[in-house]
Amino acid sequence: ESLSDDARYRVGDEFYDDLSEVDLDGDPVATFGKHKGKHFSTIWRQHRGYCRWALSLESGRGRLLTFVRWLHKQMEAEPESYEGIEYYESGRKKVEDLLKTKQGSHLDSSRWPHLVRNAVAAYPKLRVYWQTLDSLTARCDACHRVGIHKAIVLTGHNYDSNGLWRDELRSFHRSLGLEWLGSHAFPDAQDPAPASGGGGGGGCMNFRDPAFPFYTTGQHRIKSLAGQEEGPQKQRVIAGPNDKELDVGSQCGENLRLWHYVQHYKGRLLHRIHGHLLRMTPDTLKRPRAAAMLLRDDHELMARWMREYNFIVSIDRKKYDEEYRGRNGEEEQLQY
Repeated sequence: ESLSDDARYRVGDEFYDDLSEVDLDGDPVATFGKHKGKHFSTIWRQHRGYCRWALSLESGRGRLLTFVRWLHKQMEAEPESYEGIEYYESGRKKVEDLLKTKQGSHLDSSRWPHLVRNAVAAYPKLRVYWQTLDSLTARCDACHRVGIHKAIVLTGHNYDSNGLWRDELRSFHRSLGLEWLGSHAFPDAQDPAPASGGGGGGGCMNFRDPAFPFYTTGQHRIKSLAGQEEGPQKQRVIAGPNDKELDVGSQCGENLRLWHYVQHYKGRLLHRIHGHLLRMTPDTLKRPRAAAMLLRDDHELMARWMREYNFIVSIDRKKYDEEYRGRNGEEEQLQY
């Protein structure tokens, strides 16, 4: 859409018919007005999108080009001034809304009992086992249909994962025993969520390490203990006293596993970010924006989490079910 000659521009509290009238040696700030009902946010917060839009104009390109050059010059001199919290909040909200929509539309949990859904949401570790005993008369804990083929074992330090999606960090910090790193930037502030002790090994980077508090594994055979005969009683040796075990059918087992993977995506991401922040110097942590930019420039970290994100948004439950039935229930060795 091209700008017409009667377009109006707002810079600070002043309005102009042409940006050539603006004193570019001063402080042309704040907001790029309205044009034909189209609203633009603060230029500092969305400068990249604004510049691409401005430079793409066929009409008005010349009168905007000087302003864009000035903006690029200011960005190079002081890039941190142009990326406020709202710039990142907008993108984060879009990503989180998309993930939760995908979880709700393709992995419907509305029919699960509250105890099952709450357990999967609370426990950060999930492991799937094949059941080897004859269980034709037993009912699935998730859908109550006859016939169970899998056992799901939930372990780890419980936390409020639903609250974490609502940006409530207290339960997440307390349950996993994470150190509050805000003291470097805000020395006079108190830890808003003091750890209660016995956390989940905050900052561990190896997901195979037992201290890493998150995992969603593939399917494994239940192995008999030494000297133990094959029998129904052996299925109970896999769950500890503080763990939760669910007996489910094949379809519900796959749904629960994928639902758990999406549900704890944010927790896994924040825990790994916390581990990266722990390795930064106190001088860097005193400047949260600088620390965030270092994380953003960590290509290995970003590539890992983009792979997980792309996997989630590509979930097609119907297609997955067809492929799963085509394998005739063969053992699957997936490690997320």
